[in-house]
Amino acid sequence: MSDTLLSSSGNAFRKALLIEYPRRGCYTIAFLTGIPGGDVINHLKEDHVSVYVPTTPNPTSGFFLIVPKSEVIKLDMTVDAALKYIVSMGVGAPFNQCKTKVKHHVDEI
Repeated sequence: MSDTLLSSSGNAFRKALLIEYPRRGCYTIAFLTGIPGGDVINHLKEDHVSVYVPTTPNPTSGFFLIVPKSEVIKLDMTVDAALKYIVSMGVGAPFNQCKTKVKHHVDEI
């Protein structure tokens, strides 16, 4: 499992996302890992995505969450840049070329 997550050629984290966590009004970076499967999907009333929320400064520990797809914001940054941002505890913020505040919800997986 750790080989899949930490492999330089792996793509366990597909996209960098912004989600409201751990409470309303607070946001954190998460990584798209897929869509819920198994019996879980039978109990969800709307479309959801599976995400991994890493902890700072050690992103190998974190939380697995299933969140409504409508509440996820796709970030315009690479997974690598997002990981560096997390490990630096927000000090190493990636350069933002976007001058307007635009929300990009996850439309396609």
